[in-house]
Amino acid sequence: MEHNEIKRLLNQCEDECLEMLTLLDLLYNVCEPSFAADNSDCLQILARIVRSKFEDIDLLREQLKNAYLD
Repeated sequence: MEHNEIKRLLNQCEDECLEMLTLLDLLYNVCEPSFAADNSDCLQILARIVRSKFEDIDLLREQLKNAYLD
């Protein structure tokens, strides 16, 4: 695979990881005991988003692995 494609995948992976950190920080703040009881719907939505982001990152990891093997 071309160097530019690998670089693009690495940049995309970095962006996805930064988004994940932001989501996890938000999830942590929403899970504070004083908020958690009132935010169960929000917690479920955030959990789905985080799960989806993990899947995106895992897909990028596979693409990078395959790119390096080519």
